[in-house]
Amino acid sequence: MINYFKVIIIQIMEMVLIFYTMSLILKTSPALKSLWRTGLSVIIFFSSFLLVNILGKYSEGAIGLVVQIISVNLLFKVKVMKRNITYVAVYCIISFIAMIIYVCLSRFFNVSFNVVSDGLIGRTLTYIIILIIVSIINYFISMNYKVSNLLSNTSFTDILLISLVSVLWVVGIACSTFSKEEIVSPKLERVMVVSMNLLLWISIVVVTGYLWKSIISKFYKKENLMKEELIALREEYYKKLIDNSNDIKKFKHDIRAHMICLKELASSEKYDEMKQYLDQMEHHVEALCNRYNVGNEITNIILNGFYEEVTNNHIDFTCEGKFRGNVIISSYDLCTLFYNIVKNAIEACIHVDEGKRKINLEIKSIKDNLLIVISNSISEPVDINMIERNGTTKKDKGNHGYGILNIKRVVQKYNGVMNCKNSMDMFTVEILLHNVYET
Repeated sequence: MINYFKVIIIQIMEMVLIFYTMSLILKTSPALKSLWRTGLSVIIFFSSFLLVNILGKYSEGAIGLVVQIISVNLLFKVKVMKRNITYVAVYCIISFIAMIIYVCLSRFFNVSFNVVSDGLIGRTLTYIIILIIVSIINYFISMNYKVSNLLSNTSFTDILLISLVSVLWVVGIACSTFSKEEIVSPKLERVMVVSMNLLLWISIVVVTGYLWKSIISKFYKKENLMKEELIALREEYYKKLIDNSNDIKKFKHDIRAHMICLKELASSEKYDEMKQYLDQMEHHVEALCNRYNVGNEITNIILNGFYEEVTNNHIDFTCEGKFRGNVIISSYDLCTLFYNIVKNAIEACIHVDEGKRKINLEIKSIKDNLLIVISNSISEPVDINMIERNGTTKKDKGNHGYGILNIKRVVQKYNGVMNCKNSMDMFTVEILLHNVYET
């Protein structure tokens, strides 16, 4: 019975560590609020390890693996492939780190490897160290949006390759430990050492090269798509400018005829017809003008590019303020910033009843700082904590959330701050960029 409780304690610590790490990677917590799922997991967990007393000491690992796989599939409500591949990766990497810590502890305390790896104190200390390492890594990743962007581009193939390398390293360290403790024969030891060294170095070179190529190529592919979108918006904007220029020339050519008509209507005291005529002229003049002009060409392109989408979705869009001069912000970063904040606002407004859809954009200059405030109607309060963690409130986090990450990247690049808040039936994003005006 004492052995049973020892196994249970070790397995609980291991499962907590694995679940915590998976929650950070998947950006979702286990479904512990589901009583039947949690209850079933607990029953399977505690009952399964009774088999250890019957099958023997070395059955603990196999039973633990099966129990963890069942619990992961019960408690994580993400796609089957995603949760299982993530579990395999987390289990392999944690095992790799644990193996290194076992070796370090055994040498530090001058005890055998088995004493540390099988003992309750050794396991507890190891899991605490891993928990601290995982938390520190997560903190630095969350603070660095460039790293977050890179990691968001990892595929399941990348994760599997990382897992494979972790397994090879675990086996390599285990082989080295067994040989030093004379668990295997000298001849077999030499074969194991040579084979493992060869496998390890090949895996490092191949996988590192593949991951670098894979992640960087995906990262730049997304950036190129954004640049292509900016080029397309520019082309459309310049085309509209040319069309407007031609329309203005036609209007100027016909202005004399319009004045004659208006004079004739005025002299005949046909004021109702005159008013209708002026209304038509006003509508025509408005069509010739750019709807939004904030004193910056790139921002004008973005805002005017959204005019049709705003109009078609019956959104009351107002834009106040202007840039007070040239800014050091690159065209690409300005496009990224304004495209994403306006696009997110439009997507939120679409879920609001017609007649209540509003977006208000304010651009203010405070000395050399640029303040951007955008507010949009919402159907319900936004979970700001979820946006900060995942970049989106949508369930499909794998295909959404990049907009917020890109906004944060630009804000961080220009030493700015970003604040989100709910107020009544509006959601507001405030962005302050420091020292961005050219001197």
